[in-house]
Amino acid sequence: MKKLLLSICASLLCIININAQEFVSTEIAGRNVLIEEFTGKACINCPLGHVESNLLVDENPGRVHVVNVHAGYYSTTAYPNFNTNVGDSLLLAYNVALFPSALINRSAPNAAPYNNWETSVDLQLQQTAECNVAGQVAINPVTRVATVTVEVYYTSDSNEDENYLTIYMLQDSIVGIQTGHGYNPEQVINGNQYCHLHVLRDVITPTWGDAIAPTTAGTLITKTYEYEIPTIIGDPNGVEVDLDNIHFFAFVTEKHQGNATSPVLNVDVLNTFTGTDEEVLPYLKSVFPKSQVACSNQRTISAEVNNCGIQDITSVKFEYTVDNNETTEYLWEGNIASGEILIIDNDVNIPMGVHEVKVRILEANGIAFDMENTTSVETQEFDNVYMDVASQEFMLEVMQDKNGKQITWDLVSSDGITLLSDGPYSTLIGGTTQLHEYQIVLNGGDCIKFTIRDSEGNGICCDNGEGYYRLLDSNGNVIVDGAGDFGSEAFFLLNIVYDDAIEETANGITPYNIYPNPANDKIMIEGENISEIRLFNALGQLVRSIKPTTNSTSVNIEDLQNGMYVLNIIDEKSFVTTSKISVLH
Repeated sequence: MKKLLLSICASLLCIININAQEFVSTEIAGRNVLIEEFTGKACINCPLGHVESNLLVDENPGRVHVVNVHAGYYSTTAYPNFNTNVGDSLLLAYNVALFPSALINRSAPNAAPYNNWETSVDLQLQQTAECNVAGQVAINPVTRVATVTVEVYYTSDSNEDENYLTIYMLQDSIVGIQTGHGYNPEQVINGNQYCHLHVLRDVITPTWGDAIAPTTAGTLITKTYEYEIPTIIGDPNGVEVDLDNIHFFAFVTEKHQGNATSPVLNVDVLNTFTGTDEEVLPYLKSVFPKSQVACSNQRTISAEVNNCGIQDITSVKFEYTVDNNETTEYLWEGNIASGEILIIDNDVNIPMGVHEVKVRILEANGIAFDMENTTSVETQEFDNVYMDVASQEFMLEVMQDKNGKQITWDLVSSDGITLLSDGPYSTLIGGTTQLHEYQIVLNGGDCIKFTIRDSEGNGICCDNGEGYYRLLDSNGNVIVDGAGDFGSEAFFLLNIVYDDAIEETANGITPYNIYPNPANDKIMIEGENISEIRLFNALGQLVRSIKPTTNSTSVNIEDLQNGMYVLNIIDEKSFVTTSKISVLH
């Protein structure tokens, strides 16, 4: 069960290609079950209902379908606000006062408590349905218009000359608060957040259904609806309607009983896919930075492109804009078949710090488009370690505090391989600190990232003992010296440089002469083969860019505010040396 729920919260909807002209079965079949579960974020016992309904779905795959109806006293308007008009109508029509409770195929006049659901579900599953329901939903992700096609086939006569077809839109994987979430730990995320599933967001038909007839054996009824999916549903504190996590149910009820229609004759989920009848239509589903260890300003930006058109996409022209300033273009060529999704990577120059990157699709197959998505990208500062040998043995020291069970760390290379890792350690009883030493061979040309974590967020220091972490080269020179008061996490990023022309630089001395530091009115940079000098402020914004013409360059900083700056020196081979400069007027 846990594996299923976590996959719902982490995965995207599958793309389903349906070519059949008829979706519904004409064979006599058993009655499926619709559980309309009344719940609320402020209801302490409602997670017990979620456990029970999820269990019934797992035990009866494809036969039992759950709708979480957030309505009433316990459904507050705090974010995420799940209240809907259709939920309020259901609550009023069935006089719901007990939470959690549910209607099981609307077969009883009142909602039942969760400990009675299994018996009611079993009774419904044993019955033969008068009709079968099936269909599809085709979503145009650009216009957000869903074309909903539903077929109802009667395998026997209904008791009523007129029945009612209702279509619900549900959404999964909405993260928010939930009182009593400890009763259902399988939907708890990060200790105190809750993954809400089966949430009723809207009704496509009238609340009590669309009248359909005739209802005699052998009748096939087809209904088609055009529905524009809102961006946000709920006021106030509405929730975004995520196209990747919505699905649709269609069900047929027998007759009006008071305001409501009941009982449910049959229900089924509609196959949902992304696609249109456009010849060429790319859809930029998402953009995100690729997880990587990198000692440069180049970051790989991934664009998730869905081919929603009929033709294969063979080329896409992208535009990348950093902080609404610097813009670059990239032409990708390949093949994305109709209905398929492809992740397209491209390297973009990102200054140090956190920046917004806007990705636009300008063309696909030579046809102009204009669609965009944004992501946040961080380029982390790194230090250069110079070696006059191709490989060198280093010593990593980790001095733990007494709470060793809270400590873990790893050392990862640029190709994603974990070179070393350890922890958690033992809890110390007789002392407050203990030294752990590790030998590691590092190669020139690699970039490594060391990350140390404390699960309680109080580092490896202070009242628990003064811990630290250090990296030393083969000569005993301290390359990195990290204090233990880092809170939850600390890291260092090192660029390992091998240059046999460098003399006495195995201890990390830069090949450039940079002075003074701190600086007042200017910075002097002396060295050979420098192609560009860049200076960034603490926000990662470029404040100076100079292309030297001599081996001695002066950078004017009189107009800069006091503070720490990052100096990038780029040589003729595009190698970047990074230094920190303090400006103090």
